[in-house]
Amino acid sequence: MRTSSKPRAWVWLAVLTPLAVVGTAALLLGLGLVFNASGKSEPLSADERALLLDIEHLVQWMDGYQPNVKREAASKTRFLDDSYELQYSYDVSEDDESPYLTYSITFERNEIDARTTYASFWGGTRVGFLLGDVDFHVDERGELFRWGDESKFGILKADGRPFGNVFLARSGTTVVYLLVAGLYFDESRSVEALLEPYLGRLNESSCSSSPSPAGVAGGRGSRAQRGG
Repeated sequence: MRTSSKPRAWVWLAVLTPLAVVGTAALLLGLGLVFNASGKSEPLSADERALLLDIEHLVQWMDGYQPNVKREAASKTRFLDDSYELQYSYDVSEDDESPYLTYSITFERNEIDARTTYASFWGGTRVGFLLGDVDFHVDERGELFRWGDESKFGILKADGRPFGNVFLARSGTTVVYLLVAGLYFDESRSVEALLEPYLGRLNESSCSSSPSPAGVAGGRGSRAQRGG
């Protein structure tokens, strides 16, 4: 694991997540589709919470880091068409040594909507790279991990320096999204160890629409790197 300063990456990251949402909405509206920009909050069950990858899992790759559990947030939102989203985030923005993590699972009503959500999440994420003075880039590394009917895995870079990862996948009517910064995974074995426990739970969950089995490709490694 490497350590290095990452202030410029973190400044950008503070903008990325809302830009991803704005980008999603803009893309959908541009296609002439109805976008459920608002939804109703619902209680998150214990079984649903167990599907969400969280900081307690991520710190296995961060020697000596003690997470601040007060900065965790988990929610369930149901939209007008009865689709719903489970979301987790961990953000201690005032601490440069803390990672940033967001993980969401969207359960759509049909496969067409799931395909649209998948495309819009990726498009919205990439919109965030078009603004600002720093050269931000997603280095797509699909050979490191694949899951479901379609998926993308990438290493986030700022001015050529890696600082995080993004993962997006669709399986049937379910869409999974991960963004992590402050450390990054660039070997298939560590990516598998990060994601498969939670994707496996999703496979077995009654919430899921029978996702396809998880799978990995590429070399065998076990290290995550500190990014910056």
